[in-house]
Amino acid sequence: MLYAAEIGHWEIRGFGMWMVHLRDTDETVGMAGGWSPAKWPEREIAWIIWPDKAGRGFALEATHRVRRYFYEHNGWDTAVSYLDPKNLDSIRLAERLGAKKDHDAPTVDGSDVVYRHPSPDALRGTQLAHGIDMEIAHYQDPLFKPKGWAID
Repeated sequence: MLYAAEIGHWEIRGFGMWMVHLRDTDETVGMAGGWSPAKWPEREIAWIIWPDKAGRGFALEATHRVRRYFYEHNGWDTAVSYLDPKNLDSIRLAERLGAKKDHDAPTVDGSDVVYRHPSPDALRGTQLAHGIDMEIAHYQDPLFKPKGWAID
């Protein structure tokens, strides 16, 4: 059903989620993309990384690239992420991407929190955007060994 919903979303909205594959092995590790089903308050940048693949920077890289794509190629000037308030990993990822909790934005069903991503102008040439690129480069470096707990 999930794949059928994804295909339908692409047909109806003209955008949707992409599968996240590892370049070397073509293994699928999750999904990321734009999401806006019927009655969704706003267009969302969404992601899911399979639990056994978390903590390796896949969500950070995928969502950063997804956001850039929609801003540069689809003309989006804003986006949100609807998150479970108990999902601290996703909240931390949204914050690493520069998203801030938007208390005034409508939620999907009242049980989620809304994080608003910075606009394209607010990101362009900033230390935040450069920092995200640097962090992704570290994850791609085979000698980089993150310390602490996985946060994405």
